[in-house]
Formats: sequence, structure tokens, C-alpha cells
Amino acid sequence: MVIPKRLRLAHAATWEEAVYYLNLGYEPVECSFGSRSVLGRFRLDHHGLLSHEKPVSIKAAELAREGMWCDKFVVTGPPDPDAIYAIAVLSQAILPDLEIAEAIAVTDLDPIGVDRILQSRHTREVLFDLSLGEPLPTVEGFYQALNCGIRYFHPRTLSSEELNAARQYEESRIAKVMASVIESHHLTILLEWNRIGRDVWHRSAPLAVQYKPEYGIISVSGCTRMGAERLGTLSVYDVLGEKGLNTFYPVMDEVLGRTGSGGRPDIGGGPRGVRFSFEDAKRVFNALEGLIEAEG
Repeated sequence: MVIPKRLRLAHAATWEEAVYYLNLGYEPVECSFGSRSVLGRFRLDHHGLLSHEKPVSIKAAELAREGMWCDKFVVTGPPDPDAIYAIAVLSQAILPDLEIAEAIAVTDLDPIGVDRILQSRHTREVLFDLSLGEPLPTVEGFYQALNCGIRYFHPRTLSSEELNAARQYEESRIAKVMASVIESHHLTILLEWNRIGRDVWHRSAPLAVQYKPEYGIISVSGCTRMGAERLGTLSVYDVLGEKGLNTFYPVMDEVLGRTGSGGRPDIGGGPRGVRFSFEDAKRVFNALEGLIEAEG
């Protein structure tokens, strides 16, 4: 399976850019900017105010099974399995498979405490990460990720060599993620790491601030209720209240001197299209510590 020649991708750094491409006929995929999302006819987003929507991998698989398709997509941020699966299946590069789509949705929504090797339905995502390397937040990065997604998210039987490679990679990744923690408090950790790791680092604390040095991105993650049950720890709601990180995003805007921080109540980050420093991430981390103290 290969990328269809007719497929076109565009990458937007801002809400305005995403709207521009929408008006040119591009279907937005997870084009979320703070509290605002740009939506097309398929409504492919589930962030912020749209957190009640189905994950885009599941929605896309269902649409593809109904014969719906698209050949132009606009994206933002770095590529992830959820968005890549949606593009691959709706462009008819791969066949829809609800089991694969649902497995991707589980780790996209709540990977915390999920063992991606023992729970073999997640092995495809491990192989996607292994083959992709650093997920670049560019249109070229999305094309690279799409090649990887087409290879591993198409419903086929994985070889024993692929299964062994996935196990070795995942064991190494977990060790590296744990070693990326720079500062640790009782309820928060600060880490410097470019790749995924949310499923691992909440073993250390219910709240985490991640700095991605390759891209200058600041992310904030809170342990979900399900993750807290899996790990036997506190959730972000136990620490910050029922609104979770939604109480922190305005503080984050103030600290960074920008508007647009946001995401879901359990995970989000700084404004899109802005490159931040590690010192900025450190100030965000300190502000999160201050909010926790103020919440008592």
C-alpha cells in the first residue's frame, strides 16, 4: 500500500491558516487551537469543547465503511497515530478496521498505565513510533508519518520479526522516558523529551510538564481517572478539581505572555505555532506548583 497520488496535505500553524485551507476544500484533522477547532464536513476533532466527540480514528473508520472518502487534508502540530489513521483510511490508502481504530483511540485518549507490549493490540502503534522516529510538526513530517501508518495500520498479520522489534523498542523507550525527568516533586514532574511518554511518566506523578527541545513545544499532562485506577495513584481531578487542567490554561497563557494555551481537561499545551525555551517550560512548571499550593 502506498500514499495515493491524488492525496494532498497542508500544515497550519494557526487557526486562521486552517480556515484558509478549509475554504480551499481541505478537510481539517484535529485542527485544535486552544479552545477553538476548525471543522470540516466530517468533524474530525475531539479536543477542548469537542471532547465529547468520538476519537477521529474511530469516526474515520466508520465513515470509510460507509463509502466516504477525501483527498485533501489540513493538519497541525506533530503527527500522531490517531490523525494519521484517519487520513490513511479516508484517503483509501488502507482498508478500514474498527479493531485497529479502537486500539489507536484507547492510547490516544488515555494511554496511561497501558502496557503496549502485553496488550498486543497496541503493537501496531509501537511499530509506527519505531519506524517514524521524531514526529516532525511539518507537512513533510505528516507525509513521512503517513507512509509509516499505511505500512502498519493496514489490517494484515504482523511478522515475528516485527513483533520482536516492537518489544525491544518499547523496553528501551520506557527506560529513556523515565530517565528524561529533570525535576520531581510529590505531585508534579518536569521532563525534557521529544517523543511520546505520557503512558509512562505518570508512574512518577499525577501531573507532568513536558518540554520538547526539538520543536520548542510545552505540553502539560494530567493523570486521567482511568489511568489513576490502573496505576493506583491520584488523577488530575483529585489534584486540581473537576475542571482539571482547564483551570491551569489561563495561568499558562499569563506565564507565557501568549494566548491560545488549551486542550482537554487532562492534556494540553501552549499556543500553536510558537517556539518556547526550556526556561519557559520551567516557569510553567513552577506556576503549576503554585496553583497546586493555592488549591490546597
